[in-house]
Amino acid sequence: MIAEIVNHVTGEIDLTINAGAIFYVRVTGLKIESDDLHTDQAGLFLKDATTGVRTKIDAVNIDLNMPHEIRAIAPATITAGQQYYVVVCTQSSAKSNGHLLKDIREMKSDFSVIAQ
Repeated sequence: MIAEIVNHVTGEIDLTINAGAIFYVRVTGLKIESDDLHTDQAGLFLKDATTGVRTKIDAVNIDLNMPHEIRAIAPATITAGQQYYVVVCTQSSAKSNGHLLKDIREMKSDFSVIAQ
């Protein structure tokens, strides 16, 4: 579950993220993990609320990947003023006792944030 998204620059919660800057995704049991077959599908994405186009955040731009928080740098290419959903795709589960799930599961924020 995605609980909240925090803009590191402004401190705003569930409102904005800044292109090229750090943001936090507070989650419950959503550490990004995958097996070799699902590596391309797993990760942290920003989904354009209008077009549905997803932008994957490169793994090198994910600073923290823990079951309670994911900290990443938003791509500089996101469009200012556009709304985005945060999507986490993973094979991990808090209930799986450290074992990967067979398939990727996807969690999308219930709210969108505006890129600045």
